[in-house]
Amino acid sequence: MDYLPFAVGGGLLASVALTHVLVLDRPIGVSGRISALVDRVRRGPEEVFDEAAMLEAMRAMTAEEFGDAAVEGASPTPPPEPEPARFQPSPTLVNMLFLSGIFLGGLVASLLSGRFALEPAVRGTVLQAIASGPSLYAVLFGGGLLVGVGTRMSGGCTSGHGLVGVSNLQPGSLLATACFFGAGIAASFGLEALR
Repeated sequence: MDYLPFAVGGGLLASVALTHVLVLDRPIGVSGRISALVDRVRRGPEEVFDEAAMLEAMRAMTAEEFGDAAVEGASPTPPPEPEPARFQPSPTLVNMLFLSGIFLGGLVASLLSGRFALEPAVRGTVLQAIASGPSLYAVLFGGGLLVGVGTRMSGGCTSGHGLVGVSNLQPGSLLATACFFGAGIAASFGLEALR
């Protein structure tokens, strides 16, 4: 199997992360996008307030809690100057396009390499030696579940912490990346010992 040189692959990953920040003005992260889509399904459509409606709701809540006198004497702050209108796609649409792009990118890469095949098989020899049949799928499901729990506990995934957080020298991301790489290395040595 031929891989790109590490410098080329790293440069491509960096360009994806930088382009993402420049275009969408937010750091790249996969788990956050999945969480946003799941939350969207669970909670329904987003409520969008304009500034006037938000101020009116705040005045009504203040009057309810402290009386009308508290609201009558308060001078409303003038609204800020409106920004020039620009196209802002729906966050749900952006998240779906981003996740679809990951899938399509992997598909195109495997098709271009000439190695694309739909085989419901696990190629890891160590994993096959440890489990087979239904137990293999139980191990894979459990591993995926642990990855999901760890992602939620650490507040991000390998792309968010490893690509963006480490490059920004964020202490939490440095620690999270050290932990998941360390756990991966320990697990690989443990699986090798079981073989």
